[in-house]
Amino acid sequence: MTDHSTIRPQNHRLQGLRGIAVIAVLIFHLEPNWLPGGFLGVDVFFVLSGFLIGGMLCRSLQDHGRINVLDFYKRRFTRIVPAALVVALLAFPLSYFVLLPSDMRDFSASMVGAVTLTLNKMVANNIGYFSPLAETQPLLHYWSLIVELHFYLLIPWIFSVFKHRTRWLIASLLLLSVVSLLYSNYLSFEDPRNNYYLLPSRAWELLLGVITFILFQTFFKNHFTYSSLGPLFLVIVLGCFLLFNPTVNHPSFISLVPVLSSCFLIVCLMSQTERASMQWLGSPIFVFIGNISFSLYLWHNVLVVILKSSGALDQIYLTLFVALGSVLLAFITWVLVEKPFMGQGMFSLSQMTVSTAYAATLVSCICLGVWGYFSLGFESHWLARQSANVARAYVLSSEASEYESVDHASECSFRENQFTDDLKNRVEACFTKYGKGTLVFGDSHAIGFWRLLNYSASVTPLDSPFVVGISRGGCKPYQERQGCSYQRLIAESEWLRQNFSHLTYVQAGSSLLGSDAEFRVHEKSIAKVLSYLKILNQSVNVSWVGPRIEPNINPRSFIADGCDRKQAVDEDHQNKLIVLNKYLQKAVNDSDVSFVDGRGFDIPQYSSCEFLFWRDENHWSAAGIHYLSEKIDTSRYLR
Repeated sequence: MTDHSTIRPQNHRLQGLRGIAVIAVLIFHLEPNWLPGGFLGVDVFFVLSGFLIGGMLCRSLQDHGRINVLDFYKRRFTRIVPAALVVALLAFPLSYFVLLPSDMRDFSASMVGAVTLTLNKMVANNIGYFSPLAETQPLLHYWSLIVELHFYLLIPWIFSVFKHRTRWLIASLLLLSVVSLLYSNYLSFEDPRNNYYLLPSRAWELLLGVITFILFQTFFKNHFTYSSLGPLFLVIVLGCFLLFNPTVNHPSFISLVPVLSSCFLIVCLMSQTERASMQWLGSPIFVFIGNISFSLYLWHNVLVVILKSSGALDQIYLTLFVALGSVLLAFITWVLVEKPFMGQGMFSLSQMTVSTAYAATLVSCICLGVWGYFSLGFESHWLARQSANVARAYVLSSEASEYESVDHASECSFRENQFTDDLKNRVEACFTKYGKGTLVFGDSHAIGFWRLLNYSASVTPLDSPFVVGISRGGCKPYQERQGCSYQRLIAESEWLRQNFSHLTYVQAGSSLLGSDAEFRVHEKSIAKVLSYLKILNQSVNVSWVGPRIEPNINPRSFIADGCDRKQAVDEDHQNKLIVLNKYLQKAVNDSDVSFVDGRGFDIPQYSSCEFLFWRDENHWSAAGIHYLSEKIDTSRYLR
């Protein structure tokens, strides 16, 4: 998200719209339930950026007859980079004293990613925007800056190619927008992380902003007045802030609603002059927030992550502190960094000062980032500052993250994320050698279940050690995505019949619970799962292992409390999963699919100063798998 105050828009109400967008993002990061679709504020920024950049490039063609690409780059990078690097540098000491070493290591890597313009790809490869891990990264929101910078690298060349051939320019921009939108909709199902973070699937939003400016300037400016429609489009945008939520596939076709509404709203704001119903967007408070919106965007998430990680404030005081602190720091950054680098404000900077400042901040970010990354987030320094029990809890949590230590893959006891021809050939070879085997199938909880069976088989050798896992985190029969193999298994029904005697299906219970405040099971999702398993059951005996009982305890709270303190499990969450298991048992009774109550895989103790049985809120650690292998007769699943 960037500001373009140097462009001097015709209407201060655009600044007010920018202010509304940044407020929406701030509220979402503070508490998503308050404004579930607040993340769409970034999409509004993209449209605004495209609109104003389109104006800048069109004026350059009009005034000079060409695009000075190097000058364009200089102006755009000068607008974004100084403030972004200053905030990153100032966030470093705050993060050093608050974040856990593992989070500090990721933060250090993100500093390097911000400088090298690769941060958005780094986070796309590792975490999702709505993942709990996102709440531990102060610079995660910089991904949108990188997307805009990537866009700025490309857009002047398109204008340079077509110059004054307006219709060809519009046609090319529209074609690129359509291709980007189609690709975005495809990735929203197949690869949501890359879809959310990267330019190819975001370009259409920025391009529509550019197209809006060209159409407005060329065809609409002097012919129509849209004053009566402005409030309607604003209501639609605000309604999307309320109605969208992280479960919506976004960006995708449905994202056209807030994006196109933003385009039309901008046209309305630029067209009308006397319409009283929209004058409030140009009021001093909204213009002020719009003016500092770039620095406000930079600072707010840093404060949200730091203060939430410290655990020092409850929600009310956290909200007040973040809101007031972000505005104050944003104003200071706007006055002391943004305006001077743009050649505005109370004092100016010489070219030598600018160059020195650039070099110093770039080198500092890279050096600190590399140092923090290779020192494992200054782990030794952090441990030295902690009590013995907190340090021990951290060691246990770190060891718990090495959950793959229980994997003892062998020739015919192995797991893959998805169905492949290589897996198919390997299974057929194992059938020839051992006879029919067992297949474990599902999401990340199925991965843990395969580890349990595989580890048990390695401890107590079986006559037929043939246990195959095909499982991937987030894969559900009713949410087919890239890398999920549900339809492939249906197509391979004869292959299943020939090579396996039993299939065990496992998935997390949370996705089978409704998202409403009032507890309910998600009957439609359950029906879809059961319908799918009935089809598989025609080829192989199917068992559905019900949702395991989860402690729902964040390992970070375990570390903060120290390993000697008894952790209170989330009883409300446990009770919901118990009810869910009972519901599933009843639903499955009317079919040939067998059901195993997930309560049988309960671990009554969360941890001790000797073992930690969970690596996060709901996945077993290696110690947890060791415990269950001694408690449960797993041979019944290996038949």
